[in-house]
Amino acid sequence: MSTLNINGFDFDFDFLDADELDRYLKANEDALERINNKADYEGLSTPDQMRLQCSIINDFFDSVFGAGTADKLFGGKNNLGDHMEAFAIMSDAAQQSDSRFDDIRNRYNPNRAQRRFEQRNGAQQQNTRNFQNQHARGNGGRK
Repeated sequence: MSTLNINGFDFDFDFLDADELDRYLKANEDALERINNKADYEGLSTPDQMRLQCSIINDFFDSVFGAGTADKLFGGKNNLGDHMEAFAIMSDAAQQSDSRFDDIRNRYNPNRAQRRFEQRNGAQQQNTRNFQNQHARGNGGRK
């Protein structure tokens, strides 16, 4: 479990918990899709575009941590820098958890190169035994 400090508030979030990760991934996908939807920005002034992006990030935090989280974090303000920094903290934590997951998985699963080595080594030993057996049969069972 990770404790994330976002704008002075601590949040516990476990990226290795399937239910929490699912909630994060859905909220993140929705936020990125909405932020990248250029049609929503057409005709808006720069401040209104910034408000839209802040609103999207507000929805993200409310989806991940529950209703009212965005008001707690941002106090109703539309400072895009604060919003983007908070979003980046979540993204960084998710990436760190990916590394942690990979470390755990690699600890318990041999890597591909190791498996290939073991298969090759096992095949070589089997070939040696087969050769010895064939040689022994060719000599009337004598070695």
